[in-house]
Amino acid sequence: MTTIAASVAAPVLGLAVPAHAVITDQYDRVKTVFCSTERYGNEVEYDNGNRHYDQRVQLSERNNGLWCGSSSFTEYKEYGQYISASIQNDNANYVYCAIWINGGIAERDEDRSEYGAWAIC
Repeated sequence: MTTIAASVAAPVLGLAVPAHAVITDQYDRVKTVFCSTERYGNEVEYDNGNRHYDQRVQLSERNNGLWCGSSSFTEYKEYGQYISASIQNDNANYVYCAIWINGGIAERDEDRSEYGAWAIC
């Protein structure tokens, strides 16, 4: 299984923030969660302004009939950063992504489709 890793990014001031992005503050605890009806073939994209991650992953945790995976880190940059994420699977009829900040959901999205699903947060 591929592990989703996160790193620290650039200051928020003057930064162009994509739609569905979450802006962090210094010392925030950040967690991204991805779920799908399919274990395999999930295209996960993650961007924190400094690092762009785009890879096909296998989700390993079984949760209420879904396959899920997550990644966490603590923000240490003085001005924080922006975080955006997405999951897509052409064979899944449901996908979900969420970005948690300090134990609360800051952004979430889900998609249901019989022709493949794509969620952006």
